[in-house]
Amino acid sequence: MSNENIKIEGHLLALSPIAHNGNEKSGNTVTLRRIYMITAEGKRKNIPYLEGNAVRGMLRRLLMGDFFHQLKIPAHTLNPRVYHMFFTGGNLEQVSKGQGEIDIQLRQKMAELLPPIAVLGTSYLNQAIPGNLIVSKMYPICKELQHFYPLYGIKENEYPQFNVEQLTSESFQTRRDDRKVQTVNSKNPMQMKIETEVFIPGTNFMHYFILSNLTKVELSMFHHLMHLWKQKPVFGGKSAIGNGQMELNYDLSKLPSSDLYFKFVQDNRTKILALITEIENEGINRTQKRPKKTSAAKPTKNKIKADQKIAASILEK
Repeated sequence: MSNENIKIEGHLLALSPIAHNGNEKSGNTVTLRRIYMITAEGKRKNIPYLEGNAVRGMLRRLLMGDFFHQLKIPAHTLNPRVYHMFFTGGNLEQVSKGQGEIDIQLRQKMAELLPPIAVLGTSYLNQAIPGNLIVSKMYPICKELQHFYPLYGIKENEYPQFNVEQLTSESFQTRRDDRKVQTVNSKNPMQMKIETEVFIPGTNFMHYFILSNLTKVELSMFHHLMHLWKQKPVFGGKSAIGNGQMELNYDLSKLPSSDLYFKFVQDNRTKILALITEIENEGINRTQKRPKKTSAAKPTKNKIKADQKIAASILEK
């Protein structure tokens, strides 16, 4: 295990509208996520951004799909508990009574043989396993956030300077109800307009990862993960209709080649498969309800009298 923290800075360019919905609506429009920040002028302002946890979740699915492809295991054949442990971060579960202890040896095996879990973490049975990857939020490069530029390796006037309001717009889609049902106007099917606030194409974003105490194999795996993202450089919602396309620019020069990770998976395939089976069995054993112990029923008064009569008759004989 390395004791080094490596910061991987990235600048991203939106090639199509970026939709990343928040919890609020403005009329019929679903808005971007926002957070209050202190601007370069020292004012408090609500800034739209892209959530770091969403980046992490998207990268998890890319990495896990590739991991099981290398192991030659179709993901849909996995036990549901194992599938969610890898692909979604798992679920904390209640274990059966007396089965709540932490299996240190199993966790050590997972850290040694499952680099994706070591880096991204997961939840398994009644315990959370933290990962060693820190993912920052993704902020637009705008005038309001100029004082953050040095944290992301951005030079002054390196990018066009816009106010954040100039970087957002509204996009809309329509949904048409073609069912043969009674509508307001029975001659024409009903049509619904859906509006979404988006970052406009051409918006630049600043972002970084911190790789905290990763081994050489894990660093090599992260290098491969960045190449997987470049092969499918999308983020956010509605990517199926052309949204979310991005140009990625991360400095990966500090990382070892992906070949080290490929070799690790190939050399340890048998051990990894055995560990996945052990994880599956451990989950079944520790969540399975144990049968209740049954104690012998206490004899009733009538049964005691009947037994006494039988004993007396035997003695008379």
